[in-house]
Amino acid sequence: MKTLNKFFHKKFEERRAANPRFSLRALAQRVDISPGHLSEIFNNKRPVSSTNFDKLISGLRLSQEDHDAAIQLFEAEKNRKKATYSIERILTKTEFSAVSGVDFFLVLAAMDLHSDLCDIESISNETGVSPEKTALVMNKLEQLGLVERQSDETFIKSVRSLSSESDIPNFDVQKFHMEALQRSADIFHKVPTDQRDMVYVTMAVNPKNLLQAKKELEKCWKKVYSKLSQGECTEIYTLGMQLLPATSKEMA
Repeated sequence: MKTLNKFFHKKFEERRAANPRFSLRALAQRVDISPGHLSEIFNNKRPVSSTNFDKLISGLRLSQEDHDAAIQLFEAEKNRKKATYSIERILTKTEFSAVSGVDFFLVLAAMDLHSDLCDIESISNETGVSPEKTALVMNKLEQLGLVERQSDETFIKSVRSLSSESDIPNFDVQKFHMEALQRSADIFHKVPTDQRDMVYVTMAVNPKNLLQAKKELEKCWKKVYSKLSQGECTEIYTLGMQLLPATSKEMA
């Protein structure tokens, strides 16, 4: 899916292909936007304001179809900005149980690759989840208020981030973790070493320090998440951290 910036850039390139004299500077003069500012818009470095949106619509002399598409993108991006500043959604036990499959979180992550509307086909292509399963996932997410339907095939994410209540039943947590581990195992051999990292350390530990160690792990993954999500996101990754006994003796 295109961002509004890329949409306008494409329409400009189409006009310039038809008329080589239609330069960036000529368009800038026509719409009363500086060439530098216009270049930043086309290169996705500056958002399209309401004022500049109207100027570009007029200056590029869009067809009615393109005009309607631009408005749809503009409205979708405004909705995305609202979602960006939404508070974190905390899933109840019942809600977590309903979305405790990996596919749900894959679809939500894929939606973060888009700054506009997401359609089922695009999400399916990006996640490897079948279109049929993607449609089912979207319907469930819509029921929970995590996405909003914009048309029969398009959706927009309505929350920025998710967490869960602390007393989620162990069965649901184990189910999710086992499915996540299996998915990682399935694709592990297909991923080049320069595109992944995995560290295993087997060590003697003092169990009395486990609680503090878990708190340190939480700080660590949040820091890594923050770093990886900066800038333009174009791929979906899984960050998994596990701390387990290395032996299978009965736990007290």
